[in-house]
Amino acid sequence: MTDLNVITSLPTVAILALVLRGLAPFWTRHAGKEELCHFARGLGWIIGVFLLRIFYWGAARGVVLQIDPALWRAWSGLVSGSDWINGLFNIGLCIGAWHVLLAFHAMIPEPDRRKWSVLASPFYPQGWCFARLVRRYLGNWRTRKD
Repeated sequence: MTDLNVITSLPTVAILALVLRGLAPFWTRHAGKEELCHFARGLGWIIGVFLLRIFYWGAARGVVLQIDPALWRAWSGLVSGSDWINGLFNIGLCIGAWHVLLAFHAMIPEPDRRKWSVLASPFYPQGWCFARLVRRYLGNWRTRKD
């Protein structure tokens, strides 16, 4: 019997792969749009790690357990259980989050930017900078000229 996690993991991986493909053009630097580049890279890392995590724990694990449960136990023992793999996923999520913080910092106006650290930037001036990014790019994302 296949469980719900295995069944839903494959379409989830496919949808996340499409989102990654949509973000790919924004991973390179664009003149005057450093925040967009970092934001796209951050989301790319985060979504990519979730894609790999879902594939590993959902699709791959589920299929191997259906075919040969002993093989999954042997693999888990080889990689020191689940902690080692989850540690790698967590590092990837931290890299993505750091890029998002860099995007928040890049959104702070130039005169104020020197007064704010990357870690404090989400709170400038008295809230999250995410709303500014959405307002700035959501309105003209179709008219982007590069």
